[in-house]
Amino acid sequence: PGVRIEACELTTQATRGELSSKGKTILWDLRFRPGAIPSRVDFIPPGFRRAGIVRGTAVTECADLEVEGRIVVDGSTYEWTRAEGMLGHFSGPSNAHSWTWAHANRFVDAEGRPQPFVFEGITARAPLVGPISTPRLSSFYFHYRGQDYRFNSVWDSLRLQSTTAWPQWTFRAERGELLFRGKCSADLKDFAGLTYEDTHGAFIHCAGSQLADIEIHIYRNAKLEASLACHGAGSFEVASRTRNPYVPALI
Repeated sequence: PGVRIEACELTTQATRGELSSKGKTILWDLRFRPGAIPSRVDFIPPGFRRAGIVRGTAVTECADLEVEGRIVVDGSTYEWTRAEGMLGHFSGPSNAHSWTWAHANRFVDAEGRPQPFVFEGITARAPLVGPISTPRLSSFYFHYRGQDYRFNSVWDSLRLQSTTAWPQWTFRAERGELLFRGKCSADLKDFAGLTYEDTHGAFIHCAGSQLADIEIHIYRNAKLEASLACHGAGSFEVASRTRNPYVPALI
């Protein structure tokens, strides 16, 4: 399965295409293959979908991908070999009202040793009727020591702790004897502004960075068990209905 728009194509195995605007051109040809942790993540609590509170989808088809290929920007070629990535999509009659989202699948421990750990999380407000939207609701996923920890039930979405103080996001998720505490941040210069047009004509202004730092501390029975970090390779974005004056709108 996939989608094709003129010269641009996206499937579950690859993406290729070419775009030109205002004298600038970008061309890409990338191939995907699942990494060591090919988990699928559905962030919408089934109870919200059944009740009609959230009518869209937010799915990561593969949280851990390896990407190979090339990107050509105005004649300059960038080659990618076993680069970390993910593949996900949002769909529905309209976008979320606002959201904070982050993802990373390249972590090291306190000694700098690579660790098979994946994090992805989102805190969002869903539109209800007219200008009315839901409170901030959260959903998180962690792959830790060979196990998937999914915080995506209705109860999870109401009790998870999440605070966005741009350009930083802190969060906390607890289940049983395990507690995950995290922080995501990026330098102002590493954000790019994107503007989305919603289905009813309103605009959503997104500040996104692919160079974020993400720290996750895992506690077991209130004792620190592991400290993991992704240095400068995390995805981090904050979207709202008002434009961020500190981030230049590039798209």
